[in-house]
Amino acid sequence: PYDLLLKNIFGGRLCSQVVCTKCGNVSKTYEDYYTLSIEVKNQKNIYEGLERFIAASTVSDYLCEECKNTCDINKRNLLSTLPNVLIVHLQRFSFNFDTLANEKINSQFDFPNVIDMTPYTEEGIELKALKKKAKKNDKPGAEQSLEAQCSEESRSDNLVKAEAQLKQKEYYQYKLVGILIHNGDAQAGHYYSFINVDRGENEESAEYLNTEKNRWIEFNDSLISEFDFNRVPVECFGESLEESPVNEARKAVSTNPKSAYMLIYEKAMKLPISVKVDHYKRRDDDIVVNSLDFTGKETELVSDIRESKQIIYKDDYNCYKLYNFHKTPLAIPKETELQVEQDNIQYVFENLMYTKEFVKFICSIFTQSYRSLNATPPAKGLEGSLSMLCVDFVIPIFPYVKLSGLPCISQVEEVAVKFFKADHDASVKLLDLSLIHISEPTRLGMISYAVFCLKKKKKKKT
Repeated sequence: PYDLLLKNIFGGRLCSQVVCTKCGNVSKTYEDYYTLSIEVKNQKNIYEGLERFIAASTVSDYLCEECKNTCDINKRNLLSTLPNVLIVHLQRFSFNFDTLANEKINSQFDFPNVIDMTPYTEEGIELKALKKKAKKNDKPGAEQSLEAQCSEESRSDNLVKAEAQLKQKEYYQYKLVGILIHNGDAQAGHYYSFINVDRGENEESAEYLNTEKNRWIEFNDSLISEFDFNRVPVECFGESLEESPVNEARKAVSTNPKSAYMLIYEKAMKLPISVKVDHYKRRDDDIVVNSLDFTGKETELVSDIRESKQIIYKDDYNCYKLYNFHKTPLAIPKETELQVEQDNIQYVFENLMYTKEFVKFICSIFTQSYRSLNATPPAKGLEGSLSMLCVDFVIPIFPYVKLSGLPCISQVEEVAVKFFKADHDASVKLLDLSLIHISEPTRLGMISYAVFCLKKKKKKKT
């Protein structure tokens, strides 16, 4: 049911434009993107990085499909649609051709709490170009010919159309909700993050974009602590070039090892999430859409979702129901949930079995098992359960506990040997399991030990 989940959350569409310098023809191709990779080297902030991202590059000797001339063309990438959650990758690593080694670029690179992505979109660039052209041709006081007046009216119409293409301003506004930090150099380092954990769901509120007022937490392996958002410039921007020691062979590379590597921005006006449904019974007030491409319908669609209207997309094969971004029902398959639970239990167990407390617990199990064997009368009910616990411990777990190197491991070995010498059934069971589960050298040792136990038992009986 969630085959479109990642695309709905992180996916946008990129427009690759090829502009002929001779005839002005613009050809476009589109592709999906899930991250924006922004150049850091020689850029002061994210605005310069984004301008670099959409900047046109010239390609010579290109055959234009429209005018059939071989000429120069300008090629550039623009943002056609924007994702609900924007991941910005900062290019902090590069290859230095002078030193023939990878280097980390840790020069200061600023980024804002809130960013408007309009100037980097397809419609934003088109509107900017039309305004620039209109300003250039605007000459107050000069008489214009009829042809010039018609051309001016045409430009005015195009400008109105371009402005109409712009979506609601909240569609372009993003607030910072997460920062991934890299601490280290190009050869080695450590990643940790700062996350806004109290970002709220009321996107229509004026306070929604004030991410600095929300609660931020630092997630650094086992260290989870409150983070003061005012420290973002110090912790995340990197070292300024003026303060960094620079040598000629490694220009623009600072020695500060700590800087932002990825930025997570969340849109103020989020589009709905499409969830596949198996059974659908249409209601009279349902809104049925003919495509999951919401381009040009974003504002209307979000308004309908906020009013709790049911929106459905259906084709010959699938049916999708559109949900509010914050209220999407996420049902984890039962088998996946059980697997995750088992993995978590295993993870906790593997961490605990290297502790002194766990070793002491195992010692007490073996000791109690030995006592139950020699009790008067024998504790028959308890004996079997404790015996199996001891056997189950030795085969799969003890080799790992042995690796911990704790001084008290010798106590486990001592009480284990004492127990197995006293319990014939447990020794046989241990022998059976050793033939299946353990490695060749250990297996031979366990067989020899088990044979020794059996011989001792036989002598006692005779």
